[in-house]
Parts: sequence; structure tokens; C-alpha cells
Amino acid sequence: MVTHAGPSIAVRRTNYATGADHLLQRWLSSRTRHREASRGARPALVAGERLLSVEADGRGGPVAATDRGIYHDDGGGWLRLGWEQVRRVDWDGLRGALMLWGLTPNVPPRTQVVLRRGSRLVALARERVAWCTVPVPPTRLPGVGTLLAVRRQPGADGLVWLIAFDPGVHGDDQDTSARLASALRRVRAEAGI
Repeated sequence: MVTHAGPSIAVRRTNYATGADHLLQRWLSSRTRHREASRGARPALVAGERLLSVEADGRGGPVAATDRGIYHDDGGGWLRLGWEQVRRVDWDGLRGALMLWGLTPNVPPRTQVVLRRGSRLVALARERVAWCTVPVPPTRLPGVGTLLAVRRQPGADGLVWLIAFDPGVHGDDQDTSARLASALRRVRAEAGI
């Protein structure tokens, strides 16, 4: 018995999706990659610190960004770099690496984190470092030294002041502390901070 007359319809499976199916597959794939990178791969955060992103780096190791800094596991444990400790953020397209240039002497001069193509961490790092940066030019502080940079510290109300003391000036001296406080009051008034 014939139930249908006319041209036959062939249903064919393809290895790719189109339109909305393609978008759905990409979204599901990104969620799976995010879950794989974040499963058991979270650093211990301080109270009040918010996790913003967790991704796998170029070698499959975890990289976590919070509102206060970036953490990456170099195989020997979590390394943390606070956003206020970063002088500059760059993207090295040849290496596929996020380059974080240290500001303070207690952090490495350069930290390189290899990321996967399309990582959102580069934009996030640039935004967080820009937020921390207070636009104050290097300023001479008479009798003390030179103010090199001012940063907001995420999670705190205060500012971080990076000062290079003149030779022979000791930062822990009471007289130096008084002169420094007076000079910084003047800088705050001039800069409007």
C-alpha cells in the first residue's frame, strides 16, 4: 500500500549546526569548558573577595580572576597578584599570553599567563588595573623623595602610595613620617583625592 506519492524527502545529518543550533552548541561548549576549568580549581579567597572568572590557561591549568587580583597555578600552587600591584597589562599575540608588569618591588617585574584564544581575562585585567590607577603624575616630595604612583586597593578604603625615598631618608623615622604625611596632604589637595 502506498501512503505518499510525490518526491521523497531525505533527512541527512551534518557534523555542523547552523543558526540558533550553532549558537546553542557554542554556548553549551563554553559552559562545559568553564566548568572543567573551575572544578576543584579555585584558590582560597579572603573574606569579601568575589570570584569573577575562572578559565583554563593554555596548558590546561586554572587561572582565576577576582575583584581584588588574579590567581594562577603554576603547578606548584596558587600565585596571587593584586590589581593594585600591576603597573601595566599587555597581550602578547605571538605567545598568546597575558603580560602583567609589576609595580611594587615585592612582586615579579613581569608575570606571563598563557591563555586560550578568546579569553575574557585580558579585558577583565585591563579594566581592574585601570580602576585601581589614580592619575597622579610622579611628584617630587621635598625632603622625602618622589611619589611614583597612587593606586586604589580593592576591598579597602585607603590608597596605596608608592614612594622612592631619597638616599639617606628612612621611611620608619618619625621626622620622615611627619614630612611625608604633610607632603601627601598637599598632593591630595592638589589632585583632588
